[in-house]
Amino acid sequence: MLLNNGELDGVRVLSETATQLIITDQLPAGVKYADNKGYGLAGSVDPETGVYGWAGAASTKFWLDPKNEMAIIFCTQLMPGDYTYADEFYKIARSALN
Repeated sequence: MLLNNGELDGVRVLSETATQLIITDQLPAGVKYADNKGYGLAGSVDPETGVYGWAGAASTKFWLDPKNEMAIIFCTQLMPGDYTYADEFYKIARSALN
């Protein structure tokens, strides 16, 4: 639904305005979130690439890439959290585009 600008199976679930707010950096100029990213209404946003997502407990993480119409989801049960595996998985998945 988010990759389709708020529509799911032809039904509008979120307005285009709401969808844009989710993926637009809401932080003031000069303020950055972790890894030098912005922060939208649903998590981290990379203003340069448009990729957005979030990380959760037990090293889970997801990324949405509207430009490439791609969702990457990494689920594990690793406590304490260690996101290096998720970040490596992301790099491998992104490299598959090339």
